[in-house]
Amino acid sequence: MLVLRNGLKWRDGRPRWEPSPASRALGLKGLDLKRPDGTWMDRGEAIGAADARALWAAMLRAAAAGGIPGAEALADLRRVLDRLTAPADPTAAARRALIGDLLAAARTRLGEAVQAGDRIPARRERTVARMVEAYFASDDVSIAPATRNAYGTHGRRLVARHGEARVAEVTRGQLVAWYRELTAGGLGLANANQCMGATAAFFAWAARQDPPWLGASPARELGLKAAPGRRVFWSMEAERAFVGWADANGYADIADGIVAGLWTGARIGDICAANLSHLAGEVWRFTPAKTAKRGQEAMPAIMEPLRARIARRRGQLVAAIDGAFLFDPRSGRRYDANTFGHRFGLARATFAAQEGAPEGFSGLRVQDTRDTCITRLWESGVAPSRMWPWTGHSQRSIEAILREHYIVLREQGALAMAGQLATWARAQGVAL
Repeated sequence: MLVLRNGLKWRDGRPRWEPSPASRALGLKGLDLKRPDGTWMDRGEAIGAADARALWAAMLRAAAAGGIPGAEALADLRRVLDRLTAPADPTAAARRALIGDLLAAARTRLGEAVQAGDRIPARRERTVARMVEAYFASDDVSIAPATRNAYGTHGRRLVARHGEARVAEVTRGQLVAWYRELTAGGLGLANANQCMGATAAFFAWAARQDPPWLGASPARELGLKAAPGRRVFWSMEAERAFVGWADANGYADIADGIVAGLWTGARIGDICAANLSHLAGEVWRFTPAKTAKRGQEAMPAIMEPLRARIARRRGQLVAAIDGAFLFDPRSGRRYDANTFGHRFGLARATFAAQEGAPEGFSGLRVQDTRDTCITRLWESGVAPSRMWPWTGHSQRSIEAILREHYIVLREQGALAMAGQLATWARAQGVAL
């Protein structure tokens, strides 16, 4: 028995159309493909009839999908039905009869939607504003909450600049010009690059829809400039000074998180998700949330500075109800990256205003602890090729951190290299 994608089947040389399982679930039924006089169709006629029925079945499935896509498909269905008039051509009337049951099902679906008060919008132009809206409403977009928040910000920027433009008509040159406007307007190179990254995600989503909103995404090869690395570093002096102050001034919980970040290299979100039971061994084995899809694990050792913080937590009479390592002592609630960052900001501002606070401390961030850990490992003699199991970085990221963000920027590193060079030069007979 030959089965075609349009639902056409041949049984003993006679054609029949059968709905797909999804169409059958909507109540659609099969049909013997016969001419008005009751004779069986030949192959060409049967293929045309099956194609027509398969098209209408697909429209009905789309209209039943729900959400914004379903509402728009319903609008398309209404538009097509409104344009159907009684055909004067008897041949056209015969063709219409072959889909009569599907037309009735379509009208029933429309009637049910109207009776239920469902919103049936007119089909809107596929503008950039519509693309951004549909991206966030789509079921096939899977991004972390923090990324979704950032994309929301950048999406509003994109809509403000190009919202009324049709997606298929936006050009690469327009996006390059907008990128230059962003960087010239004081947004900052790193933020501008992130904005263009979000823009690329929106257009890539639109290009992979069926049917696609556009051919190829214009958000490619935009000539983005590399943002300079953060020229900051949690020195041992800064760590000791802040942790001591935090312990003495009601911010021991913040000190716990900072010490954990500096000595494990974990992101603060992963530290907030850790329970004391997870930190009970010699090492902490976990899968960072950011790389969970790839299954990339991290396994830092629990060093003494962190071990002391964990022991203090275990010895406290008050603990979070779910065994969290990091929780707000004021509420007992587990921290997340945002709430921890907010409380750290309060502690940082208060500490930085104290006499004797390390210079530049107000510029340090929680996120800087992760790359600081990488740099400390390197300075202790650990080869970059051996660091990735500790922090869950890719080796490429580790090398980029050491090459661009810290080593070449730190005065201490430059002076150490100068000392090595001077020793070599003296051995060559150069008077220094």
